[in-house]
Formats: sequence, structure tokens, C-alpha cells
Amino acid sequence: DPSTPGGRVGGDFPAFYGAGSIVLDGNIENLYDSDVQKEAQAEILGGEDGYLPFAYPPPVAAFYAAFALLPYELAYLVHTALMVSLVVWAYWILRPLLPVKRPPGIVVAAIAFTSVPMLGIAAGQNTGVLILCLAATWKLGHDRRFWLAGVPLGVLLFKPQYAIPMVGLWLMRGRLQPGLTTLGAMSVWWLAGAWMMGTEWVAQWLSIVNDFTARDAVVNGHNSVSWLGMAEQHLGQGTTAALVVGGIGIVLTASILIVMWFRRSSTDLALPMAAAAVGILLTSPHAMMYDGAALAITFAGLARAGYPRLGRLAAFVWVVSATHPLLTRPIGTSPIALAVVGGFVVSVWYWYAVGRPAPETAVAEVGPGPLPHADLSIVVPAYNEEGRIAPTMDRIRDWSSTSGLRVEVLV
Repeated sequence: DPSTPGGRVGGDFPAFYGAGSIVLDGNIENLYDSDVQKEAQAEILGGEDGYLPFAYPPPVAAFYAAFALLPYELAYLVHTALMVSLVVWAYWILRPLLPVKRPPGIVVAAIAFTSVPMLGIAAGQNTGVLILCLAATWKLGHDRRFWLAGVPLGVLLFKPQYAIPMVGLWLMRGRLQPGLTTLGAMSVWWLAGAWMMGTEWVAQWLSIVNDFTARDAVVNGHNSVSWLGMAEQHLGQGTTAALVVGGIGIVLTASILIVMWFRRSSTDLALPMAAAAVGILLTSPHAMMYDGAALAITFAGLARAGYPRLGRLAAFVWVVSATHPLLTRPIGTSPIALAVVGGFVVSVWYWYAVGRPAPETAVAEVGPGPLPHADLSIVVPAYNEEGRIAPTMDRIRDWSSTSGLRVEVLV
């Protein structure tokens, strides 16, 4: 019921809708004035104290002006449908990378269209954009279209705390092209903002970002999923202990990601991307539970790499996301933070176990024909299978060694 305090429809959507209204009113030069934002959200909040700061670049406000043309409730429904469609698009982009076997694909789809991503979308956030950008940069990189791989990261610059670390990881991979493309997109963002608000818009934006981050850490810290945010929530805002604990977590996570992306692995980008999707949340100074939707990318990477316990991990994520509304305030931290940490740990562990560079395997030629007197021939079609052929062959070998059969494998 949007007419009662705290009962508004759309979670955080009033901030985006209000920013769009400011643009429509021709008051874009005052976009980052807190009083102007409060006035734009007054009716939507229905008497609720305070307001929801809009801390995104001016072009994002211009995008939401289209929604502000609609009645608020209808705009929220349209926005929800749009974000869901972006998740569908992301899944469609990654589907060719997922195993043909149906259960892993179903698990990835179920995580994408239930659980954390839908919590973020229901909260009126731009969760679908995050998932789509991460999926697109992975797929374009996998296809070796490195110049284009920077385009989705350029779009993601509205959340630079995620886009910039991803550019850095591409550099660790030895790929300069995504960074150069993202740099070009950064110029486009600046020019668009300068046209809308003048050349000083970045300073104004950073000012409200700092205010928003400080405010959110106090009133919304229980929803944080970053190391620093969780540390400050339990050890005190800005305390030395929180900064040390959070800093250690950030350094360790960043170091692990750098090693994973620097070293070539037998799973190509699958496990490095799985770890990066949640690692950039953990290393961010500000990451909230709705961005835990990046777990959809983590699950896609684990599925491609052949992680055998994907269903169990999915059940764990479903349980902790279901308990988010009940446990977050009592324990002071969203259970989704546990899912984010768990996704990172599993991705790193599996990379260490099976995804590191593998030694060359000796292959004994048996001639142009089939193996004489074979009891069983196993034919494995292989096209762009570098991410999962090794685990497949390991499982075939393990089975055949105990089968008592004379087995030949044709790849």
C-alpha cells in the first residue's frame, strides 16, 4: 500500500522514478540536490520519513524519465518486466556455453529466475542490467571478440565499482582491448552528462555518492554483501578494526582473482568468471544484497566447468535467500552475503582442484580403425569443448577402469 509509511510499492524504485520526474520537469541541473529529490519522491513515499537518494550518473536519470511518464504503479510493473527480460537475454547469451545435459542448465535457469535475482528485481533495482553486462562480457571474451567485450562494461560504468575491477581483470588476462573500449564508453558517459548538467557534473555526482554511501552504511548496512560493509556493520562505521578486517578481505579476494585471471586454466573463462562475478561484490566499498544476483553468472561458470554439486549449491542459495527477510535484521547481516562468500569459495576451490593449467596428456595412437576386440566404444563429439572436455574424460576413465570392459574412447 503506497499510501502508508513503509508500505510503498517497488522497494527502491521511488529513487529512480523520482529522478526521471526531475528530468521531465526540466530541473536536471538540480538532480543531485537532496531537497529536490525529496520533493520528487514525496507522493510516492506516502508520508514516510526521509527519502531514497539517487546516486547514479545523469544519463541514468534520463533513461528513467520514460518510466516517469507513466503512473507510478504501472511504471514499476513495466520496469519489473524489463529487468526480467534482461535476465532472459543474459541466459540466452550464455546458453551455448552451458552443458548440453539438461539438469545443469535447469539449475542455472532456476537460480537466474528465482532466488536472489528476483529479490533484486522485486526491490525495484537494476539487477537485470548487472547480470546482462556480466554475461555479455564473458560471452564476447569467450568468442575472442575482445574489443566488443568492453562494450557491456562501458554500460556497467553506471556502477563503476563493478565495471572498473572487471576491466582490471581483463588486463590481467593480457587483454587490453576491453579496457580501451570501456575507456571510450567512459568518454561517452562524460559527454552525455556534460550536455545535460554541465562539465562539473562528475564532482556533483561523486558528492552525492559519498553522502549516499555513508547514509546507506548506517541505515542499510545489514544488507551489505561486501567485506568492508559487513565489517563496518559489526565492528563500527569507520573504526580501525572494521577497516583492517575489511581491508584484509579485499586484498585476499583481489589477489585470488588476479591469480585466477592471470593464469590460463583448462576451463578457459568459466571459473575465473564465476569467481569474478561475486568477487567484485566482495571487494566493492558498497555492494548490497540485490547485487548478489551476480550469483547467476557464478552458477553458469560452475555449470560450464562441470562442478558436480551444482544442485546442492543451488539449494543452499535458495534457503539463504528465502531467509533474507526473516534473519537479516536479527543477525545484522543478510544471509545472501553468506551465499556470495560461498559462491566465491566454491569457484576458487574448484578452480584449484580441476581448473588449473593441466599437464599435457599423452595419447597412444591405435591406428585408423577401431580398437580390436573392444567391448564398448564411446564417441565424444567435441567442438569448443576446452572448458569441460578434461572433466568428462576423467569421469569416463574412472568408470572404464572399474567396468571390467575393454573400452575405446573416440574424441
